[in-house]
Amino acid sequence: MRRRDHTRRGAAAIEFAMIAPIFFVLIVAVIELARVSYTQAALQFALEDAARVWVADPNLEPDEIRAQIRRNALLPGAGPGGDAITFDRCATVTESGMVLGVIQARFRFEWLIPVNLVGGNLQAVDLTARVRIPLRKNM
Repeated sequence: MRRRDHTRRGAAAIEFAMIAPIFFVLIVAVIELARVSYTQAALQFALEDAARVWVADPNLEPDEIRAQIRRNALLPGAGPGGDAITFDRCATVTESGMVLGVIQARFRFEWLIPVNLVGGNLQAVDLTARVRIPLRKNM
């Protein structure tokens, strides 16, 4: 009996060593996906809030709208001096005469740990958000 216990010693450590890397990779992947989801939602919220400000005053300058987006987006690197958010706005007229304002923003999301995939290295991903809002109806 004693000899059999001696052969099982260390089996748990070896099993843990085989499973631990997979487990830790899954944990990091879940954290990174949560960060991407949060960042996308924060960017969309900031854009929607800037759109509401633009509806209240359609004559706002693009710099004022960009500042509004940066104030409301709790994104890393998107502080008052950061250039992490790129922003476009335009107005289009529909067939019914409605003037729609379109605001689009992009944020370059940097991974905590760069991912090496087959065919390339994934250092960052561009997140985009877009909002269409009615500004006025032409008469």
